[in-house]
Amino acid sequence: VPVKIVEFLIPVTICITGFYNILRPSRPSGGKEKIIFSFALFFGLVHGLGFSNYLQSLLGAESSLFTPLLAFNIGLEIGQIAVVSVILASSLLTLHVFHWKQKPYIKVVTGITIGLVLPMIIERWP
Repeated sequence: VPVKIVEFLIPVTICITGFYNILRPSRPSGGKEKIIFSFALFFGLVHGLGFSNYLQSLLGAESSLFTPLLAFNIGLEIGQIAVVSVILASSLLTLHVFHWKQKPYIKVVTGITIGLVLPMIIERWP
């Protein structure tokens, strides 16, 4: 898959997820879970392609792929755990200490995320 398309689709998937968070009326029901899982699978594939392109540029003509691939994936997972931990801690603090309601909080954070991603979509337009 061409790198330009993958780099464009990554912020698009984030934006679609953001709009879904804002517009969904409640939890999915009535078979909608399969559609959501399909979107998650496709979005994960797009993001995985982005990471593979980055890894490929790092490795170049490396003869052994196992060790660098393992180190890259472990580092990636540790980074994701760190980011998610910070977001969860700040969300818990905001929701429980400051007594914010969950739905408006999700909409505000999602709106901020969409606002950050839209310029990326415009920059990467193929």
